[in-house]
Amino acid sequence: SNLYEGDMVQLYFDEIDSAIISRIKIQGDSIKIKGLYKGQLDVSGIANNDLILKDVKIFQNGSWRDYKNTLQINHSPDLKVFYQGQPLSKNNMKLFRGKTVYLAVTDFFGRDRAERAVIKNQYETSISGKIEEVNWYAEAFELANKRNISFNDGTIFVKNNRLVDKYSISPGSDAFVVVDGRGSRIAADVVYIYDQGLN
Repeated sequence: SNLYEGDMVQLYFDEIDSAIISRIKIQGDSIKIKGLYKGQLDVSGIANNDLILKDVKIFQNGSWRDYKNTLQINHSPDLKVFYQGQPLSKNNMKLFRGKTVYLAVTDFFGRDRAERAVIKNQYETSISGKIEEVNWYAEAFELANKRNISFNDGTIFVKNNRLVDKYSISPGSDAFVVVDGRGSRIAADVVYIYDQGLN
């Protein structure tokens, strides 16, 4: 009942070539999301491994809520930054000053640390609904309201309050989706799946 998709685990076996796990150890809360933030990028702290956001909002109870005027946050050495679904060098973030950024933040030995960042390209829309179908070939899913939304390597997926990969989404899941774009050309920047245990 404590095991969720996205957990980091150690697996123990009684015999070296056995396919039966004798014990599973969950690796603490390192993969859990402490917060999902959005704000305007200020690039002044990038050289010090810090990100600074202004007019910051936090995702709580299914919506964005005002959080802080300014947030300075450390980021992991291997911070993954994406723009339009493509990886972006951390050094090129200075070109996006003032743009909206979505951050997935974890607790790293008592300090907040940014793990994933997505820079918004065009127009933000938030959509909630049940995922009806997932098309892995087209990298898209359809919601119950018949909206088709594409996703990519840059999309931040959160499920059971953990950072997960795209293969953790499934039909029947209730999702809050932050999309970028307009009309039929929309892509998910953030997909937040409401809590679901393995059972």
